[in-house]
Amino acid sequence: MTPRPTFAVVVDADLCLPRTLAALPGIVVAPSDVPLLVTRENIPRLSLEAGGALDPQPAIAACIGAAEDGASTVVYVPAGDGYGAPDGVTEAVREALEARGVAFEVLETGEGAMAAGWRAVLLAEALAAGHALPEAIERARP
Repeated sequence: MTPRPTFAVVVDADLCLPRTLAALPGIVVAPSDVPLLVTRENIPRLSLEAGGALDPQPAIAACIGAAEDGASTVVYVPAGDGYGAPDGVTEAVREALEARGVAFEVLETGEGAMAAGWRAVLLAEALAAGHALPEAIERARP
């Protein structure tokens, strides 16, 4: 039996992680129920140009859920291209997790969806290898 990690790396679903990487121990994708699109679809909630703001609740719930599942450290990785970080996530999560005694960090990459997703994988791998949080974050930075 694989031991459960004591950390969680939470990524927004639009970071485009392949399913095999999103299934790595310690990776949490929020929202987790985003369908794989194989044909062009018009999805208003994904269209920022249409004025639709992204909902921060799935990312907030994923971070809090990771803490409730035993993670002592939660790191949130948003896309840095302006198309992936819902407003209000970091402040709401920091407050909720710190009240529970859980360490919370944000890995700002400044990169777009796929590149930020790879940074999340590097971070999860470094934490799984036993690196302390500050060192793992440095290893994952661009």
